[in-house]
Formats: sequence, structure tokens, C-alpha cells
Amino acid sequence: MKPELLRNMLTSLTSTSCLAVELLLKIQTDSKDSDNDIDEFILEDISLLRVTWEALLLQGGFRPGPYAACLCAAMVPPPLIAQWHGHVSLTGTRTTVALPRNLSKCIAQVLDETFEEITEADYRDVKEHINTLFRI
Repeated sequence: MKPELLRNMLTSLTSTSCLAVELLLKIQTDSKDSDNDIDEFILEDISLLRVTWEALLLQGGFRPGPYAACLCAAMVPPPLIAQWHGHVSLTGTRTTVALPRNLSKCIAQVLDETFEEITEADYRDVKEHINTLFRI
């Protein structure tokens, strides 16, 4: 393999990995604007349901936002989804609590493994679609 091609591939892979880490960190720290301790605004970890990623990717139209919402809806037990309506958002707000960390991390990891690049616009789309899932 040519050194230039290998360098380009490694640069691309590193860039994608950095974006995934940035997305994960942004998901975890987006609600730090509050003066209170962040831990009291994040739900406890839950047992996630097993899902088939490929079917959900098709259902999400091969776009990060809808795919993330499909993942979230499929991994969270339906009674919890109903209970969380109006009380939960991706990163938490003044009036909602954040998704459990294990769920946020799982969604970020699957998005990283699925998409070559996740842009800032994609992140906003992910946040909007997941928050829409829990609106009344």
C-alpha cells in the first residue's frame, strides 16, 4: 500500500474517532451550565434491551438523528419510555433529567461505528430527535 494512501486512511480514521469522542463528551457534559451537581440530573443506568442495529438504521433512513431516536426507543423498555415522557431529555435541562449514561454512551458508540463522520449539525439532529421521543 502506498504511504500517502495509508497516511490519508489513518488521518481519516483518527478524525472520525475524535469526532465520536467529542460527541460522547458533548452528550455527557451538555447540561453542565447548571449550578447544581450534574449527577443529580442524570438518570441511573438501566438494563438496555438488545436490538438489531441494521433494521433500525433502515428505519432511521440512514441518518444519525432518526437512527439515534430509533435506537433509544428500541433499547429502553416501553414502560420506561412512557414514564419518561415530559421528564427526560438527552442531556437534561432545567425541567428535565438526562438519559442514563449507559444509554447515551451506547447510542454514541453505535453512531460512531455506523457513520464515517458525525458533524455538529448531526449532533443537533440527534439531540432534537431523541428529545422529541420524550415530549408529551
